[in-house]
Amino acid sequence: MSVYELISTFILHTIIPVAMLLSYIVTAGDTFYKFETHHKANYWLICLYPLLYLIFVLIRGYICRVDQQPYNTLFPYFFLNFYATNNFPMLAVGTVLIFTLCTSFQYFFIWINNLFYFRKQIKENNITKVDEIKIMLNIKQYRQLDHNGKIAIILAIVVGIFNIIFSILYYVLWNVWSKILNYPYKNEIVLSFSIITLIFAILGLANFYWARIVVGFCSIALVCFNWIWIAGPIFDIVIATLCLNNHKYSKSDLDTYLATHHKPLKLKSKSIPDEMLCLAEDEK
Repeated sequence: MSVYELISTFILHTIIPVAMLLSYIVTAGDTFYKFETHHKANYWLICLYPLLYLIFVLIRGYICRVDQQPYNTLFPYFFLNFYATNNFPMLAVGTVLIFTLCTSFQYFFIWINNLFYFRKQIKENNITKVDEIKIMLNIKQYRQLDHNGKIAIILAIVVGIFNIIFSILYYVLWNVWSKILNYPYKNEIVLSFSIITLIFAILGLANFYWARIVVGFCSIALVCFNWIWIAGPIFDIVIATLCLNNHKYSKSDLDTYLATHHKPLKLKSKSIPDEMLCLAEDEK
């Protein structure tokens, strides 16, 4: 690579992503975002960009092939090359993986933003509001698994067990497997994350809230490596979405928290932000 290319790729793949993350950290938490509102409109608008880019790259690759351009310049990423040996299956798997990551990180960043929002409210407002917001944050430790939570944890356990069994068989029967499908399967990574996911999923069944959050993060990580069986990333994104997008609290959860702390709940509507009032309305 030339000096210009080295500088260019360093800026593109290092400076710009770091700057974007720093910008996000500085500005996150100014506004509360509802998951329900996001997936009705903004989610599809955000996914439109990679979809248009995919269409453009495929058309460009076809034109370059017809124009007899060098083979290694047809596509920017190997899994988009539908002229390769595993052509369309690899293209399908790669497309599912990219859109799975696109979905995962959208909801992950919204979850982080809302966490920052509550913390900013705690720092910036009076003690009455602080107590109310702390209750909404701390109650997560005592909430019971709802229907969606149970589905997520059960799926995580099933996927974790399947991955562990498959990883062991892959290691034992590697000579046979390599003849069927030869690609760099990250066996150690999948096995490690699957064991961690399985352990925390079991803790999640015991109503440890942060165990369910860990399951969600591990599922996002497995999306990158779990596509040896095509449905893997789909299950991972379902598990991650249900674990991280589970933000409503039941009346029994609130009662359990108050009973544990022996502290009356004081509500002063004038000092509570609109988002807190919406949550209170949900409780009713």
